[in-house]
Order: sequence, then structure tokens, then C-alpha cells
Amino acid sequence: DKNFPDHRIGDTLSLDIDIGYKELSVTATAQVRTMFMAILGKEYVDVRAFAEVTKAFWNDIEISLVLDITGSMAGARIVALREAAADLVRMIVPDNPEAQEKYAKVAIVPYSMGVNVGTYANQVRGPFTSGSTCTTPGCQYFRFTNPNNQSRTHQITNCVSERIGPHAYTDAPPSTAFVGRNYPPSGNPCLSSQITPLTDNKNLLLNRVNALTASGSTAGHVGIAWGWYLLAPTFNYLWPAASRAADYMSEDLYKIVVIMTDGEFNSPYCQGVISRDSTTGSGATADKINCDAPNGNSYYQSGRLCEAMKEKGIIVYTIAFDLVNAPAALTLMQECATDGTHFYRAD
Repeated sequence: DKNFPDHRIGDTLSLDIDIGYKELSVTATAQVRTMFMAILGKEYVDVRAFAEVTKAFWNDIEISLVLDITGSMAGARIVALREAAADLVRMIVPDNPEAQEKYAKVAIVPYSMGVNVGTYANQVRGPFTSGSTCTTPGCQYFRFTNPNNQSRTHQITNCVSERIGPHAYTDAPPSTAFVGRNYPPSGNPCLSSQITPLTDNKNLLLNRVNALTASGSTAGHVGIAWGWYLLAPTFNYLWPAASRAADYMSEDLYKIVVIMTDGEFNSPYCQGVISRDSTTGSGATADKINCDAPNGNSYYQSGRLCEAMKEKGIIVYTIAFDLVNAPAALTLMQECATDGTHFYRAD
């Protein structure tokens, strides 16, 4: 269209662009005005052109989708999220991965009040004593005091919270430092959607995306941490061989984290329970513990995690989806992205 303007040369009849997994081809047909042939009544001649190129950035790809499925995403938002995530999976993952020279794998990290790690729970947050109740995390039932000075007892789940201590913002394996346990209340339970480690099984990925439902508060920092962990080679011992991440900075490799959220990060933890300094939308005060989050609020923790994984060479895209009216949310999405071209605001 740029090289064949209608007003100067003739009329473009068709322009077909075929974006394949490795190649891109363009086919165009047009009519060219004649000079001498017009005397004989033939004012136009049809012409055709074809071009094909191999994509310049033909690399291995590992993408971790960090998806906000909290209660504020209910209704039309979660429908839009499922559609967009499914479209991305269809574009990135080939139908016949065995036939490709390079690989493209996707991991999925749904998050709300935490992240559900499923059967990996004991390995990543440590085992617990079954059937027991105690006043320090590690038992099946944790008895604590809430900010109203009342006693509460919550049961451990396969969801996890943030890691504390010197490895809070590193990709150290759980064998070095466990991530946080999660003792949620019945009104804000462990989400049902589990993590999906890296895979090129397109049908599995699409099924997991299409099963996403919205509920719970927002521990966005925990979701971001697990978006990194699933691309970290230090976590490889946990996953099946086909789901293990390549080394950082491997030749011809892109490691990418895509973070999608509507922005209200409100649920930091203390001792595996949502902390008393959590903000609006994190649940009832009676279900929180009477201590502040050691790592600070969710926005602060998210920013530290984003900076740490970018230092490892991971490319970070952020999608602010109908973003909550909070300056901290917008600032985080802008600063967490690799740069301004990697931040998108979808209103």
C-alpha cells in the first residue's frame, strides 16, 4: 500500500499477508494504468508480486503468563482475559512442536490471594505436621491472634505466600530457602487454578486458560515471584524434564514474563496469614494476623522482584487492564516493565 499509492500509479486489488511460525509472505495484485495501450482501449494491466522472508528474530522462547484472576476480575474482565491469553498461546506455541527447529514454551501463573502450586507444595513451602495445631507455622492448623485480639485457627493449603529473609528477592531454589506457607480463611480460600510449568502442549495450555475463574484478594507480588520462578533454572529440579527452563542468557533465547492485572495489590503476608497492614479488599480484619508484613506492602515487593528478574535478562511486559484508580498501581506497571515500550494500558 505504501509503495503503490492508488492516486499515482493505479489501484491495489488485494494485499494478502501470511504470518507463519517462521516465515512471513506478502502477495499483492494491482492494476497499472497504461500509456500507449490505452489507445487500443486497454487502459489497465494487471500485475502481481510475491515476497517471502524468514523472520529475523527466530529464537527459542520461554514465556511465563502471570494472570490476575482475583475477585475484581469477575464478569466481562475474566472473559476478556481468557480470550486474550488463549490468543497469545495460539500465536506463540506451534501445532507440531516436534517439527520446529526452535521451541516455544509457555507457563501459566494464575494468582489471587496467593499462588496454588498443587502437588509441589511440600517441596516449595516445606512439609507440615498432619492433624496438629500449633502457634507457629508448620502444623496443619495454625492458631494465631488477629488485630482484634481474638484467637483464630486456619488450615494450611497448597497455596503459597511470599518468601522472607535474605532470599526474598532472589531465585534461590526452595531447597535453599522455602517460600511462605499460606493459611487462608474460609472467606478468602486458596484459589483452585494451579500453576502450569513450561510446556509446548497447546491443548493443555488452552484448557488451563479456559478454566480460569475469578475470586479472592490480590497478592500480586506472589504471582510475579512465581512468574520468575518458572523461568529460573534454579527451580528446574522440581519440574518434569520437558518443563525445565534453559539457562539465563542462552544463545538465541528469549525469556519473557507477561504480567496482567487490574492493579489493586492488597494482600501481603505475615507468618502465612494476610497481615494487619494489608489494604482494602484483602478480606475481613478478623481473618488477619496481628503483625505487619516483614517485606513491606505488595507494591514494594513486586517492584523489587521485577528489578531482580530484569537483572537476570528476563524481558518483562506489563498489561494494565482497566487499571484501578491508584497512582501506586500505575507506577508499578510502568516501572516493572522492561521499558516504556513494554507497558500497555488496556482500558
